Amino acid sequence: MRSWKISFMKSVLTSALLVLCVSTTAQQSSRVADCSTLKYKRHRSASLCGRASVCSGDLCGRPSTYDFDDDFDVVLRDNQGKELETKHLSHENPTFCFDGHANGDYQLAFVLYKSRVPEPARVFPARYKHNAEKPNDAYYMIEVTCPNSRQ
Repeated sequence: MRSWKISFMKSVLTSALLVLCVSTTAQQSSRVADCSTLKYKRHRSASLCGRASVCSGDLCGRPSTYDFDDDFDVVLRDNQGKELETKHLSHENPTFCFDGHANGDYQLAFVLYKSRVPEPARVFPARYKHNAEKPNDAYYMIEVTCPNSRQ
């Protein structure tokens, strides 16, 4: 009878451990949902730098004007969507630069927050080819609306 109890306990513990591992893995791989904004034309960029503003149409202003927190993030992702680096931005400091990355295709994902909860990211594809002599004047207008989200 005792060996049956030990066997049962081992199977219960193994099952519990498996559930815990799957749950932890799922939490680590989750990320902010994306707006369906990959309609944006891929930027050709001489640097992974730029300036961002939160806008409604062609009117731009403080994020709080549109009921967002004043701080927001820009996330550099590889072409498959894996997060590589994050910069924190604000209306007062809207510029960013990601240095030291190889030439190739990337995504710049801008994440706005409402009460510290991330909203779906606005994603801009970028084809980066380093050119120190070419000026960087990339300006990203982060749209306040996000009609469709995808995970």
